[in-house]
Amino acid sequence: FRSVKLPKGQGRLTFHSGGYYKGSFSKGKFHGFGRLVYKNGTRCDGRMEGGKFNGSMECVYASGSKYGGGARNGKRHGTGVMRYANGDYYHGGWRNGKVHGSGKKNYANGNSYNGPWKNGKKHGEGNFQYASGGYYTGYWRNGKKDGPGEYINAAKRLDICILYRNGKKIKQKSFSGARANCYSMANRW
Repeated sequence: FRSVKLPKGQGRLTFHSGGYYKGSFSKGKFHGFGRLVYKNGTRCDGRMEGGKFNGSMECVYASGSKYGGGARNGKRHGTGVMRYANGDYYHGGWRNGKVHGSGKKNYANGNSYNGPWKNGKKHGEGNFQYASGGYYTGYWRNGKKDGPGEYINAAKRLDICILYRNGKKIKQKSFSGARANCYSMANRW
């Protein structure tokens, strides 16, 4: 058998797929600062450990979207910012490549959501601001409105207490008073 030398130090490795890695190597793996370029044009720069991005990374995707923030095992993880090619913008938590934890997403159409996320979907009590100026504050589960919430229009004059189940409106009633009373009323329906 012939002994194979594992790459170490600085270098460039071109893949059969057409992409390449340029940066630091240790014991044959990407380790230290490096750039990974995929055949489709996606480019990521950051700290490599054990062959994957760990710590932080900045990526420009073939779609035109851009990410900057935390990374673990080659995926977006921790706190980061994503500027989507369609004009949407997200700043907040990530876990295993998906939006997760507390964060705010501004949509290109002028709407925004601020609150908790779970596995890429709205989940928990959050605030959805409409481009019209009105807003909905209430509970979400798996990306759908689920539980009590209230809607206030742009003039801040109309308050509606609403109960949702799995994204479907179950009941609503015009209401004025403390939000806690709205939630209490909705839970009695």
